[in-house]
Amino acid sequence: MSPEQADALIFDASVIINLLGTGMAGRIVRLLDHPVTMADRTFREIRRHPINGCDHAGELDELARGGHLRIETLNKDANSLFFDLVADDLDGGLDDGEAAAIALAVSTGPSTAVITDDRKARNLLARRWPMQRIHCSIDILAVQKIEASLTRPILADAIYSALKNARMRVPVAKRAWVTDLIGAVRATDCPSLGSMT
Repeated sequence: MSPEQADALIFDASVIINLLGTGMAGRIVRLLDHPVTMADRTFREIRRHPINGCDHAGELDELARGGHLRIETLNKDANSLFFDLVADDLDGGLDDGEAAAIALAVSTGPSTAVITDDRKARNLLARRWPMQRIHCSIDILAVQKIEASLTRPILADAIYSALKNARMRVPVAKRAWVTDLIGAVRATDCPSLGSMT
């Protein structure tokens, strides 16, 4: 199921960092034409731009002012779940950003999608809330509307930039698509892409 089919997209910090790493985060988020939300705790984890010389605060502020990025404070129930998710007795707990993203999505309902690349967070979410939608950064970049709106070379350059600058992770199921898009030579230059197995 595509991220576009969710009522709202709850981004983890790593996803925004990966989009910033493309060099065209604003364009991609605007092309989504879909509510993009972050928990305030998650948003505070973004402390720098993955591309040297770029201003993450300015880019994100522009998206927020344009209504393309919403920052939400966790309500009482979500905050309680957040503390449960970061607790040490939960297999070491999750980092604040992932825990806040999951807490916000679960408190909003299963029609929202959590977008995170963190394997531990994804596994926990699938185990405890199997009806909650889960996607990763590359799923956002592979959304049909984005593929259709950008030329293939532009999308390839954006993904390569995210792999190089933000060290974007790619699930095994998407690695062949990414390698085909950016080319085998550039793929070998991206350790975060991983192997095909």
